[in-house]
Amino acid sequence: MKQEPRFFSAKQFNRIAFDAAHAIAKYSKFMRLVDKTFQKQIMLAVSGVNKCSICSYVHTKSLLKSGASNEELKMLYEGKFENLDENITFALVFSEHYADQGGNYDQEAFEKVIEYYGKNKAYGIMATIKMIMFGNTNGIALGNLGARLKFKKNKNSKFFTDLYNGPFAYILLPLFLLINLFTKKRIY
Repeated sequence: MKQEPRFFSAKQFNRIAFDAAHAIAKYSKFMRLVDKTFQKQIMLAVSGVNKCSICSYVHTKSLLKSGASNEELKMLYEGKFENLDENITFALVFSEHYADQGGNYDQEAFEKVIEYYGKNKAYGIMATIKMIMFGNTNGIALGNLGARLKFKKNKNSKFFTDLYNGPFAYILLPLFLLINLFTKKRIY
């Protein structure tokens, strides 16, 4: 059974987009410490929580190309990490927590991520999570707009919110990026 994607209000989207812009402006160098496959695993886990079909498709396809099995992909999407490499599991659980809480994560949980992976890699993991949260909010909105064109409106879809979170995001993100380039670095 296909589940409906999560709904993100314009206010939630603004915070998520601003956080993603902040991650790009201030923490992208730390993302290099997280290998590409690990980043895609995080992205698929977050997309599984948010039910973004566009992002899930893209990250599944990418992970398949890198050699992931169908079983591993299913576990990542469904949040069942017990049979995965222990070195990635901690970040995946935190990623799901972050997505489930809509970005209002438990600071103590992130402190444990820092303890486990080290500060710089933990910042790379957090930047990855913030980027996919933006991708999910944008992808869900674009998917909702596409569904409307097919006369298959999603239950939680609101036209103007989807327009704002979807196409309008390509104006907002560069604006938020500029703001973050010229502001003081915030600590995660």
